[in-house]
Amino acid sequence: MNKRLLIYICVALVTASLGIALTIWLASRHHVGRAVVANAPIRTSDDDRDDAIELVFRDLIHRYPTRPVYFLSFCETDPGAKFMERFQADHRFKKLSQAVRNANQVIDPESGSIGVHVTSCFYKPVNENEVKVSAVWEFVQPSGKDPGWIFWDVEYQLRRLNGKWVIRSSRLVPPLH
Repeated sequence: MNKRLLIYICVALVTASLGIALTIWLASRHHVGRAVVANAPIRTSDDDRDDAIELVFRDLIHRYPTRPVYFLSFCETDPGAKFMERFQADHRFKKLSQAVRNANQVIDPESGSIGVHVTSCFYKPVNENEVKVSAVWEFVQPSGKDPGWIFWDVEYQLRRLNGKWVIRSSRLVPPLH
């Protein structure tokens, strides 16, 4: 075998090994960035659950591309009026029941805009100062015959610091196959 061919083979093996190692390393990391609303003016109240879920909703909404309308729910059920008051300053936030569903899309009947469905179905207190909350950011964009479904399920770990919930960590939950 000539030396040049041997060098090419060695370089190819090293490159492939590095590529595999980098792929494994990247796949093992959490792909959700740091919380982007950690300093947002979240109200504190006697209702810890609503405070925590509001923080999670706001983080999801700020983390992903801005949309003209967001439909909020708790496991496909409308949040109460008291919870929705937290979002009253922004006309983009509505209850899920205000949406019209069409091929898995949630559409605002007033504007005709395709909205994002933001929901939380899991709230688990770990102790008096720590909770786990899962939330989903769901958007179906039109693209020909088969709409593209964008679905982010994120699990949050929140901790109470100085009487206020803060995001300690978050991670994407892989989809079920």
